[in-house]
Amino acid sequence: MQHFIMTIPMQAPANLHKIKYNSMGGKELESEYKTCYPVFTALDNVVAVGEKVKLTLIVVDHDNARSSLTSFLDELKDFAGTRSFTYEIQKLETPFDESTDTHLELFGKIIDSIAPGDEITADMTYGSKPMPMIISMALSYAKNNISGTDIQRIIYGRYDFVHNKAYVHDVTALFYMNSVVEKLGHTRAEDPGSIIRTMLEL
Repeated sequence: MQHFIMTIPMQAPANLHKIKYNSMGGKELESEYKTCYPVFTALDNVVAVGEKVKLTLIVVDHDNARSSLTSFLDELKDFAGTRSFTYEIQKLETPFDESTDTHLELFGKIIDSIAPGDEITADMTYGSKPMPMIISMALSYAKNNISGTDIQRIIYGRYDFVHNKAYVHDVTALFYMNSVVEKLGHTRAEDPGSIIRTMLEL
């Protein structure tokens, strides 16, 4: 099953503006759909008519996040109806603090949300600064320990306040590059930097 993981923004819905996200990551993210949530650029391209998908929504215990959750779910309902697909929601609630215990608890919740064979798209746009690290750790665990898990794409949205434009980036390569870097450390390669540079040039 296609599985989309994202953090609900802590900005109030009134501070989020619907806009077209210009793809900086290939055709799978090209979309004319205007939204506050970059995950819709992926949904618009990779979900087939009649398909059922899973969305895991990380929701911080904060009034703005709860309001944004309602806004997101309303938009998702309309979007899915227009595109003729169905979905199930997993809501992962987490406290509004940055303690290690909170991070590790959320890490465990994300892992538990992933099933064997899931094809994962993760949207790193919103959330606190540690959030992408927590999600990346969970994705690494899933890739190596949950049978058949495929990390298909990791995206994030960027807003250019100067030119009033928005962009969505595909940073999946960085996720897989991290695995390469870890393996190079174990091989004791004489010049790991040159190996990495060669791979980046491919």
